[in-house]
Amino acid sequence: PSKVFRGIGVAVLNSTLLNSNDNVQLRLKASPFGRQSHGHDPHNSFTLNAYGEALLVNCVYRDWHGSPFHTRWCWSTQAHNALLVNGEGQKTHTADPLGRIVAWDLQDGADDVVGEAAAAYEGRLRRFLRHVVFVKPDVVVLADEVEAAQPSTFQWMLHGLSEFNVEEKAQRLRLERGKAGLLVHFIAPEPLRFRQWSGYDPEPDKAFMGGRTFPIQWHVEASTTTPRQEVWTLTVLRPYRQGQSPEPALQVEQNPTAILLRLSAPDGTPILVALRRPGVARAAIGGLSFTHRALAQRGGKEWRLGRE
Repeated sequence: PSKVFRGIGVAVLNSTLLNSNDNVQLRLKASPFGRQSHGHDPHNSFTLNAYGEALLVNCVYRDWHGSPFHTRWCWSTQAHNALLVNGEGQKTHTADPLGRIVAWDLQDGADDVVGEAAAAYEGRLRRFLRHVVFVKPDVVVLADEVEAAQPSTFQWMLHGLSEFNVEEKAQRLRLERGKAGLLVHFIAPEPLRFRQWSGYDPEPDKAFMGGRTFPIQWHVEASTTTPRQEVWTLTVLRPYRQGQSPEPALQVEQNPTAILLRLSAPDGTPILVALRRPGVARAAIGGLSFTHRALAQRGGKEWRLGRE
């Protein structure tokens, strides 16, 4: 049920296509067609829908074409589930081919996709690979491999249609919607600093819209505080049906070759996801040895995802 449209730079990963109320869908964009018109969302940005709910959303609203809200918020990288560098985003409203999907491995039960978007940051980045590992139906790991031109801070943006419950000490977020919820874990070289706000800056032109406005979005920024030239940071997304939240505990094991995550599905099924570190030929961790980009286990099944 997953598909990579390499020519336009869009990957749509699904757990099922039979019923949207049962589906978990992640959409990744890294496009040689640039950022313009209806494809204004940034490269290596994503959206997440689950069980009939929009969980992590982008900004698709517009009052009038070319308005301050349209050009300064909707077109901005900050308005999407994307990466900022020193608080700055990508080149906006351009047809330049600054993103591309460089690798993928779609298997029965698990997917792996990699997008590259460094060129979109106008010289601030030398490398920005976003690895997406989807262990179906309810675990997504984003592994961001980033190298800056000079020591920088990095900000990961997430957006929802409800307020996030922010647990900065645990480096965790929770989002609740009508039919579904989401747990988000951040694993970074240092504790990230969280900031949440709602609304838009600048605001839509309410007079033009006859006094109406758009649904409110809440925005979370998770930021490093120490300037670094390279980071490898994981964002773990765990969507669930309302009332079926998984145990939030996430066990993390790391060594110079890999990182290993152990967690549980809502029904208690143990899940394991291991990712090979950048620049390492073979990973060895937790009794596992692999040369693929990632290894996942769930309910007696194993997937080795992506060869370099």
